Amino acid sequence: MILKSIEIKNFRNLKSVRLSFNPKVNIIYGKNAQGKTNLLEAIWLLSGNKSFRGALDRELAAFGEESFFIGGVFENDGEESVLKIGTSILGEKATKKVYKNGKTFASNRALLGSAQMTVFSPDDLTLIKEGPAGRRNYCDIILASLFPAYAKTLNRYNRIVMQKNALLRDEAPSEQIEIWSSQQALFGASVTKSRSELIKRLLPYAQKSFFDMAGKTEQLEIEYQSTVCDNVEVSEAEIAEKFFEKLKLNSYKESAALSCLYGPHRDEILIKINGKDARQFASQGQQRSAVLALLLAKTELIREQTKKAPLVLLDDVMSELDEGRQKYLLERIDDFQVFITCCQDELFKKSDKQTFFVENGQIEKKE
Repeated sequence: MILKSIEIKNFRNLKSVRLSFNPKVNIIYGKNAQGKTNLLEAIWLLSGNKSFRGALDRELAAFGEESFFIGGVFENDGEESVLKIGTSILGEKATKKVYKNGKTFASNRALLGSAQMTVFSPDDLTLIKEGPAGRRNYCDIILASLFPAYAKTLNRYNRIVMQKNALLRDEAPSEQIEIWSSQQALFGASVTKSRSELIKRLLPYAQKSFFDMAGKTEQLEIEYQSTVCDNVEVSEAEIAEKFFEKLKLNSYKESAALSCLYGPHRDEILIKINGKDARQFASQGQQRSAVLALLLAKTELIREQTKKAPLVLLDDVMSELDEGRQKYLLERIDDFQVFITCCQDELFKKSDKQTFFVENGQIEKKE
């Protein structure tokens, strides 16, 4: 899959942009804070996912504007698809219209699976260093992209947790809370099983990349740790049963804490190098190799599952990597369409590329 062209209006500091892209390598360069990442963010939103910078829709319109628009033309095996997002903003409310090949939808989730992409930014280098929320999000983005129904399941689970938390804070009767616990166990088991199965499929790809980068001397392991079930290899129904029993046995703890203490919103994805927790014992170089391995594993798994090569978006990460990891990354993504933001174009010597210079929200295509 490739992105042939994009049109952007009033998105962050990109007031009016029309660009066509190279099917292989696209270099977006310029000084900091000029709009390079904004372009990648606009492309990423066409995947149907939320902003990789954590921004809300109402924060994305250009200053003083009440709407923004992003439209892209994609091609896969000679067939074109057109994806568009139009968002109007009134106060704290953002109203969205999404277009997919002429059909209109009210949520960007309608685009999930239509344009497969992976994105890698400097913040991702903290995937191992920081807490488990980022690692859970890593899994959730992949699953939502590959299986759009997963996004609905996860959203339903999160809403159940929010409602149950409200009841716990209000000290609602235990019978009422137990009803919500049964729903939490049902949808939570689906989330848990999906994530654990994803880890199993990602692991061989991640292990190979890490093994290569580490000089074929170190071993990467990834383990899904559930707060409700010691063995996630059992069926989803068995996980749901164990989940509900855990909630019933520990209802007094949740009542005391006024919060949901168990479930996939509290689960951990443990990353180990040579048998030790990478968060505590790995060097910075080892951690960065592991993160790169996870990025590449995600890219390869998407291609395996969809039979389509995803777009690869690299947001100012090359300067964060040493020369060896730069070279390895570029070699591994050689057969994908790539969008790379950087401060200088000279880093990339390939002739099969298109460069774009960004300054103050203006993007100039270089010949």
